[in-house]
Amino acid sequence: MMQRSRNDGAESIRTADIPLRPEVIQFMDAKSLGRYTCSSATMRKDVREAKAWQLLSNVQRPAEESFFAAEREAAAARRSQALRRRLVDQFDRWRAGGPMALEPTINTFADFTFFLRIEDDEGRIWEGDLAPPSQRRPQRTDPITAVGFDVSEIWAALKERDRMVAFLATDPSDPDSWRRSYLDYLRISVVAVREADQAMIPLGQFSLDDALGLITEASQEYLFKPKRFLNFAPIPDLRLLVTERNEFCAFLTVNVTHDATGGGGGTLDSLELGVTMLTRDYEGGGDYLAEDLECARVEYLFTYLAGVHHFARSRALRRINTWQPADFNTPGV
Repeated sequence: MMQRSRNDGAESIRTADIPLRPEVIQFMDAKSLGRYTCSSATMRKDVREAKAWQLLSNVQRPAEESFFAAEREAAAARRSQALRRRLVDQFDRWRAGGPMALEPTINTFADFTFFLRIEDDEGRIWEGDLAPPSQRRPQRTDPITAVGFDVSEIWAALKERDRMVAFLATDPSDPDSWRRSYLDYLRISVVAVREADQAMIPLGQFSLDDALGLITEASQEYLFKPKRFLNFAPIPDLRLLVTERNEFCAFLTVNVTHDATGGGGGTLDSLELGVTMLTRDYEGGGDYLAEDLECARVEYLFTYLAGVHHFARSRALRRINTWQPADFNTPGV
């Protein structure tokens, strides 16, 4: 605890009772402390009003940031060396007559970190890493086609936006209210990062596309899709990958609960990520058939997009190109 003492009619700061760590002491030598003692009356007043922990944190921050930066660089170097050794070991197995690995090692969602940035027309709301996402509704027996994130930090930031709170206080029974809502100003950018080698997949910048919930229910689901722009005009559905037969587009769903009573009970419930596969139905007139991929196929697609060994690349792409929607009644590979 900081104490004050009188010395010749002037106040000085005693730092003996401040618990200083050894690495901090080197920065706070007698000379620097003397500057505070010899300062003008105005400066001494500012110092007295400042919190002791703030003074110490200003000294500690550069050393801590340097320490964590060095840790990150060391971890990246270790990952890089491990990958190099794994590839060289593969050559040794081939020379010994072992089989060539033509199938890529499939990453799971737990192998990725998802970097999100959320903005509106007033600026940035929140950004950070979310990993790993957890599969939603584990009690369901039907195929899971989306993965959810922990939205506690995002919701804490969104609650600071009065327009978001006002939107959640609206009655969802108005079928067109979502088109004039605050959600129309939100932009959510997502990048998937594979932890093993820091390979990145830019999934896109998502904006509001449609409302999927029943208008009679307080819980509502809003669909966000990535946009591409041509001459500043938005064109929906930025493609992740286009093959000879299939096209793939990521999507986000923002799930909220409205509270039209005015009690402020509206909440952000979940944020989920998935991928839609579009396949042209030449036999049915050339229209696209759309199907949300099961999570296992999304993981395979992300593994391919993040990068696989060049010996396995063509085989993996052929496999992706043979996937067919259930509408064709033909099992995918």
